[in-house]
Amino acid sequence: MARTARTARTIRTARTARTIRAVGKKQKKYFEDTEELACIVCGNNKNNVQYEVGEMMFGTEEKFDYFQCSECLCLQIVKVPEDIDRYYPSSYYSFNSAPAVEKLKMLQSRYQFSGKGLAGRLISRVIPGGKRLIYDFLWKELSRGTISFESSILDVGTGNGELLNMLAGLGFKNLYGIDPYISGNITRNNGVRLLKSQFTQMDGKYDIIMFNHSFEHIYEQTETVEALSQLLTDNGVCIIRMPLVSSFAWDHYGVNWCHIEAPRHFVLHSVKSMEILCRKHNFEITDIIWDSSESQFIGSERHIAGKGMLQFPYSIIYRLIHFNKVRGYRKKARELNRQKRGDQACFIIRRDKKL
Repeated sequence: MARTARTARTIRTARTARTIRAVGKKQKKYFEDTEELACIVCGNNKNNVQYEVGEMMFGTEEKFDYFQCSECLCLQIVKVPEDIDRYYPSSYYSFNSAPAVEKLKMLQSRYQFSGKGLAGRLISRVIPGGKRLIYDFLWKELSRGTISFESSILDVGTGNGELLNMLAGLGFKNLYGIDPYISGNITRNNGVRLLKSQFTQMDGKYDIIMFNHSFEHIYEQTETVEALSQLLTDNGVCIIRMPLVSSFAWDHYGVNWCHIEAPRHFVLHSVKSMEILCRKHNFEITDIIWDSSESQFIGSERHIAGKGMLQFPYSIIYRLIHFNKVRGYRKKARELNRQKRGDQACFIIRRDKKL
C-alpha cells in the first residue's frame, strides 16, 4: 500500500514537471534583434526570450507578453496595457484591510519590531510576514542613532497606507505615502498623509524611501531612480522589497511562477540587473536580505492547477488546513534564502560615497 502511494505521488510529480516544461517550451520564442525590444535596464537587444504569461491573482488567464534579457536577466513586460487601472480594482489586496485585520497586523508589527507580545508572536508563527525585515532594519538604525522617530519616511506605492499605519503605531511621526491608484489625498488621525501621485512628481527630501513590493509595478525604472537621487537626503537610505527572477521559483515554475503577477508587475529584476541600475545612478547596494516565503510554492502550485491566488482570510485558512505541507514549503523557502535563491529579497541602497 505504501509503495502504491509513493508510486502515485511520483507519477503526479512527474506529470507536474512535464506540464511545467511543456508550458515553458510552448510559450517561449526568440525575438529578432530590434531596437524596440531592448532591455530597459541594460539596453541589450540580442537573443532576448519571450514568454506569454497569464493573469494569476484573479484567475482571468488573460495573456500578456514578457521578455527576459539575455544579458542582465531582467524579466519585463513588452507593452504596458493602456487600461492598466482596470487591473487594480478596489478588491486588490493593497487597497483593502478590514479593521480586525489591521489590529492583528499591528500586534504582529509590534512583536516583529520590539520582540514583545505573545499575540504577535503567535500570529507571526502562522504568517511570518516579510515586513519584519523593514522593522528589523529600522530598529537597528534607531539603535545606531542614524535615524530617529522624527525621520521623514516616504512609502512609494503605499496602497491603503497599511505599512505607514503600522509605523505610526510604533512611534514614527513624519510618514508620507504615495500611490497613483488611490481615490485621492488623505490625512489620517495618526498623522499619516497619503497622496495620489507619481513618485517622479514628488518634491522635498526624505531620510527613508521605501518601495515595499511596489518597485516592480513601475515601468519607468530609470526615471524612478533619477527621482530617488533628487528626493533622498545625502545620508538617506532606500529600502526596496521585491520579487526576484534570479531564483529557484522562476527556474522551476517558469511562467507559472505566481510572483510574476502579470500584468501588474512590469519589471522583475535579477540581482545583476539591480546592480546595473543602481550603479548607473551612483547608488550602491549595501545589503541584500533574501526573504522569500512559502507563498512562492502555494501560489505557483495553485496556478498550475488553474486556481487564482489566495487572499485573506483564505490564505490563513489554507495554512491551517495544510499545516504540514506549508511547514515543508516554509522550510524549503528558508533553505533557498540561505542559498540566495529565494524569489524575494530586500535591497538596502545608499548613495555611493566613493564616487
